[in-house]
Amino acid sequence: MRFIHTSDWHLGRLFHGKHLTQDQSYVLEQFYQVVKDTKPDAILIAGDIYDRAVPPIEAVELLDDTLARLLLDQKIPVIMIAGNHDSAQRIGFGSKLLAGQGLYVTGQLTNPLTPVVLTDSFGDVYFMPFTYAEPSLVRSVYQHKIARL
Repeated sequence: MRFIHTSDWHLGRLFHGKHLTQDQSYVLEQFYQVVKDTKPDAILIAGDIYDRAVPPIEAVELLDDTLARLLLDQKIPVIMIAGNHDSAQRIGFGSKLLAGQGLYVTGQLTNPLTPVVLTDSFGDVYFMPFTYAEPSLVRSVYQHKIARL
């Protein structure tokens, strides 16, 4: 299976008081062109989609537009997890409904983990969307002690 792995988009980022939305839009357009040209079987977005837990509306709109183009225009499934800058609860909203459209979103850590299974010409490929979580949350969810280094 061919896939593109990306992360740390940090949509909604401010740099010295200036919104980077236009720059981020430009980069995501280039990303879209790479996807269109290479035609991967899936796209993995590994966290830090937004720069903060409550992103500005422009960042939400940019993500919505980008994902719509990937899923609806290119028909490429997207697996996306929350990172430490994202709100796991907000990112995970509607995940069951979105999976029906090929957008597999994992916000909060769950036990057990539910794999995302995609199929290519060689058979099933399992992805385990292990989202970002603080050690205390991992300990709580999995009821295990975490060894200290």
